[in-house]
Amino acid sequence: MGTDPATPAAPPSAFHGACIKHFQQRRDVKLIKRSRSGFSTEDGATAVVCAVSKAHQRQNRISYWFAFHPYQKTFLAAAEQSYLVLGCGSAEQVLVIPYGELEGWLESLWTTESNTRFYWHLRLHHGEEGLSLDGRGDCERLNLEPYRL
Repeated sequence: MGTDPATPAAPPSAFHGACIKHFQQRRDVKLIKRSRSGFSTEDGATAVVCAVSKAHQRQNRISYWFAFHPYQKTFLAAAEQSYLVLGCGSAEQVLVIPYGELEGWLESLWTTESNTRFYWHLRLHHGEEGLSLDGRGDCERLNLEPYRL
């Protein structure tokens, strides 16, 4: 049984621009779009990767899922100051994670790896204390509330 072609698919989440605008206003910085998800200042000293996710409701819990790719890691690592900006459901709920901190978390995250691709999974969940990052195995969830924009 296939998908009914007359039923439109849910539109992908596409509020990157609004998240970046919010970041620029709060940080008083002007960014130039370098790729679909990559932005930097004109001199390249500050770099931002922006990813967005719609809210996923599962088992009475709201979650957000993001993929973080090696090319995004390379882009952020090249700048003096760099951040991962995550739009969680809308541009009203944005997290700003310094790359230096994110880099330390990567080894505890779930990954997808095949012959043709590799990426880290950033799985965020709403809980009693707000947003947290889910890690592999026995890793404790990391409270992300301090990173709210």
